[in-house]
Amino acid sequence: MSNIYQPPQEVDFNELKKYIETNKTKEAIEGIIAASLSCKDRDGLHYFIGDVLKNCQNNFIKNACIKACGHMVRIDGYINDDIISYINNLNNDVLYSGAISDFQDDVEIYLK
Repeated sequence: MSNIYQPPQEVDFNELKKYIETNKTKEAIEGIIAASLSCKDRDGLHYFIGDVLKNCQNNFIKNACIKACGHMVRIDGYINDDIISYINNLNNDVLYSGAISDFQDDVEIYLK
């Protein structure tokens, strides 16, 4: 690992889905974060991340999706209301508390 910033490499949704389905957690997390920062299909990204967030059982991947949603709020200036509700319903789960706090800050700053 280098300490020099490296721009994220875009991964398509099919490849990300394969990483998730085959439990390649590290690759899935890196791909989700990269997509949230640089994906050109922003509407498709919102749909994809929302679907993964709601259906994935891997807590690390779900946490990455919450972080990705914060990036999407900052970059796109919007997020689906269903995603906001879903994330807020996870608020009492200590596994996601840091990511949810950051997400809620992003919503408060960029959407209100």
